Amino acid sequence: MLLYILPSLLFATLVSTCVRDHAFHRPRSLAKRQSTPLVPLTSNEAILANSFDNNTLMDWNYYYTHGAHLAGTNRTMAQWTADRWSENGFQARLDEYLAYLNYPVSHSLSLTYPNGSVFKASLEEAILMEDETTSYPNRIPTFNGYSFTGNATAEYVYVGRGQVVDFEALVRLNVSLEGKIALAKYGGPFRGLKVKNAALYGMIGCILFTDPGDDGNITVANGYAAYPDGPARNPKSVQRGSVQFLSTYPGDPTTPGYPSKPDSPRADKSSVVPSIPSLPISYAEAIPLLRALDGSGIPGLQVNRTNWVGALNVTYSTGPAPGAVLSMSNVMRDEIAPIWDAVGIINGTNQDEVLIIGNHRDAWIIGGAADPNSGSAVMVELSKAFGKLLATGWKPRRTIVLCSWDAEEYGLVGSTEWVEEHIGWLTESTIAYLNIDVGVSGKTPGVSSTPELKTLSTNIMKKIVWPTMPNETLYDAWMAESDGKVGILGSGSDYTSFLHNGISSLDMGSDQGADDPVYHYHSNYDSYHWMATYGDPGYHYHAAMGQYLTLLAYHLANDEIIPYDLIPYTTALRTYYDDLRATINSTSQSLDTSELQTAISHFETSANEVMALMNQAVSTNDTVLKNVVNGKFRDFQRGFTSAGGLPDREFYKHYRLTPSTSDPNLDIIAPQHADKPATPAAAKEEGHTSTSKKENVTTETTTHEASSQPKSPSPDLSSKRPDAGKVVMVTASSGTRGFLGIPNLKEMVYENRMSYARRHGYEFMWANISSYNLSHGEPIYWNKIPVLQEAFARFPAVEWVWWMDMDIILMNHSLSLWDHVLSPEAMARHAQLNKTINKPGGGLSGWSTPSTYNYSDTNFLIASGGWGMNIGNLFMRRGYWSEWLLDLWIDPFYIKEFTTLPENDGWTHMYRHHPIVRRHTVCTDQRALNAYAAYNPLGDHWQPGDHSVHFAGCGAHKECADRWKEYWEKRETYEVPDFVKQKLENGTAEIENVQRGVGVSESVEMRDVAQ
Repeated sequence: MLLYILPSLLFATLVSTCVRDHAFHRPRSLAKRQSTPLVPLTSNEAILANSFDNNTLMDWNYYYTHGAHLAGTNRTMAQWTADRWSENGFQARLDEYLAYLNYPVSHSLSLTYPNGSVFKASLEEAILMEDETTSYPNRIPTFNGYSFTGNATAEYVYVGRGQVVDFEALVRLNVSLEGKIALAKYGGPFRGLKVKNAALYGMIGCILFTDPGDDGNITVANGYAAYPDGPARNPKSVQRGSVQFLSTYPGDPTTPGYPSKPDSPRADKSSVVPSIPSLPISYAEAIPLLRALDGSGIPGLQVNRTNWVGALNVTYSTGPAPGAVLSMSNVMRDEIAPIWDAVGIINGTNQDEVLIIGNHRDAWIIGGAADPNSGSAVMVELSKAFGKLLATGWKPRRTIVLCSWDAEEYGLVGSTEWVEEHIGWLTESTIAYLNIDVGVSGKTPGVSSTPELKTLSTNIMKKIVWPTMPNETLYDAWMAESDGKVGILGSGSDYTSFLHNGISSLDMGSDQGADDPVYHYHSNYDSYHWMATYGDPGYHYHAAMGQYLTLLAYHLANDEIIPYDLIPYTTALRTYYDDLRATINSTSQSLDTSELQTAISHFETSANEVMALMNQAVSTNDTVLKNVVNGKFRDFQRGFTSAGGLPDREFYKHYRLTPSTSDPNLDIIAPQHADKPATPAAAKEEGHTSTSKKENVTTETTTHEASSQPKSPSPDLSSKRPDAGKVVMVTASSGTRGFLGIPNLKEMVYENRMSYARRHGYEFMWANISSYNLSHGEPIYWNKIPVLQEAFARFPAVEWVWWMDMDIILMNHSLSLWDHVLSPEAMARHAQLNKTINKPGGGLSGWSTPSTYNYSDTNFLIASGGWGMNIGNLFMRRGYWSEWLLDLWIDPFYIKEFTTLPENDGWTHMYRHHPIVRRHTVCTDQRALNAYAAYNPLGDHWQPGDHSVHFAGCGAHKECADRWKEYWEKRETYEVPDFVKQKLENGTAEIENVQRGVGVSESVEMRDVAQ
């Protein structure tokens, strides 16, 4: 049981989230800092620490920041890195992969004002005479990696930070989103999810900008000059970056789970890259766009959303502004391009244990002085330090591997592909992975790690002099900013693939604080000139971070026993448990967590046993026992991983830590429950600034116009319920018959049902029932059965098929099916128990519904009332019994035999004579599914609050149109999506558009559902 008791039990109920906050640290209060005595260095530690030279760090940083090194474009820089490592005693090489990348070809953005005048954005960062690399002719355009090639022209809406909760607020405020372009500011969720959220809400493009309100205290508004004249943000700076959906999986989007090699099969990438174009812009060019919305829509302060209003002189109104139209174009070039990971190795005396240290090399710009090349410079200097120690005759106990990753910026590509190729060796031998990405962007040190590395990471801090104050250690500076809390890992940089394969990991850097010069993230102004002038003049913080990383590596590679401490893991687990109890206690729900508490206690006992075993091995100098302890420490994190990964996110395997689906830069506890089945409406909002990272491939150019036809209904995840994406609403009509005297009936039905589908995230299908004719001239009403069969095949991911006759109005749009009839609780609320069933057409049948139901094993929901079992509005659940019943129901015997209400007769016969049908059917009261209009003599008339009203028999009466109008005017008010209006206006609504067998795979069985 030693240390492997936790994973499945411990986190089976843990639902709280715990995130690393990337917001600015509080302003430093230097006078209150406590001084920790500097711990003396050993002789080997002194050789390593004293090897760090500020001038050579500047040289390395200068080299990396004076040549373009976008992913897959600078093999020379990769080889240069390997050569420097070789000079210092490492065996170095380049590992090549062929990855899907895309590169900018052209882009444009213009705003046409209501008066016809036009503002054309430059989409460029200003050239600065003081900063030479900003003028290089091969400087890289502003763009988003993995962005969609396409055009969009439409009115636009400011969507705040583009979080799901921001979009929900707009929906509540009745701000029209469908067919519009989103304008979002950075901060909050990862930029890829801003674009994804915009598309999920029916928007056709996304513009991203950085707001100076997120820059802390160093702003022009506070009297600071803008870069290059001062430390404030240059108004023309633009944040580039990837828009891959990293919370689904990182790495090459076309090779999920396996390395990108010449013969690798290429998978569909649509699940992890956007389907609408996006562009990043500066705040200088965002101002005209925001200002044009002033006075339109809802003013920013009235939206009442955290971080909605920034620091610009605008109202941050939502818009849209009538007549203010954005036109955007984004053209990308897709490539399967070579990328190069530089790898350097020093073999240890025990090659069964390996330490890996990594930094990525690629950047969105020619510069990248902070991201990532402050870390790259440190890595070269680290290799020099170990080279000097090697020169004394020292050899590490464990093998040390240095890695310089390519294509991290696109989606952790280089590290992910490398781990996928070497996964067997890594999981057998790797004791830890140390990551330095943005080594220095300010004066605030930060460390995140798996808990067993906390003691080592904090102890080493006490050996490093921190440059901010005399006699201050790194530990003092870190404690002042962190209150002694080591951050939590999940995803965001190259440690991700290691962590999620059960390898202990640590990520480190020195970040921008609220009173530090503004760090121009992913901008041309993240340059050598900025770093040497404002970021780290003299490169003192580079040296301190390098010394820290090197001493960490030295102890992990050389200590006789791997320097883990398992006690902090128990502390962390108890903290998570207390958070869980607090969350439960804050609700009206109860949850027995005693097993969880017991599991933590068992873990604590096992952890203490191993630590005692370690102490015994040290005190007795027992080599065999030391090897036993090292084996347990090396494999410790493996026990927290699942071989199959999380549902729908197989890449993420760690039971305790994974990126949130709402933001891959937010790290959550108990991932298998923290994101599921939580809804976007309940998604926890985080206020951090997102400056951490961290088939053949073809992309068709697609033009989205405001008057085009958006794909519909594509589930609206703003109302994500357990049934969202799991229901298809099915309607059918013949194309020739209707209900006498009801003008525009089909258009009204389309508006009513498509609006409901969009609101709740359901699919929609309207079949031409005439195309489903059976083989022997049967009456057309029997054709609904093959329509139902084909609905399962056309929508293989849905769980429920919902049939509605055309003469039904959905009256209560706010009521979801889950709350109404599909959840077990809702079924129980409406179920008829021991109630006599009428015969089709009326009259008692002499038999009754069951006295109990198994609601979790229900395949059929059908109303029972005055006309017996009414199949004008019914639900069928995917499975063997539904497949069997539909085959039986369409048996020629039934078609020939029953004539009163033919398909109802057939169903009733099966229910009465087949016990298996009764066991899988829940009969509801009539009004639950089929409330009748008041004219119907059978009763069960519609009442306010009922879900729908059925006009059964109305077609035979001349008053039908008046009756329909009466109830149409009583329906709950609901928003009709813009795309529904557009389709009805231009005659492209999907009315009777589904023809039998057209566009459906015959290989899909009804019982084959994507779980």
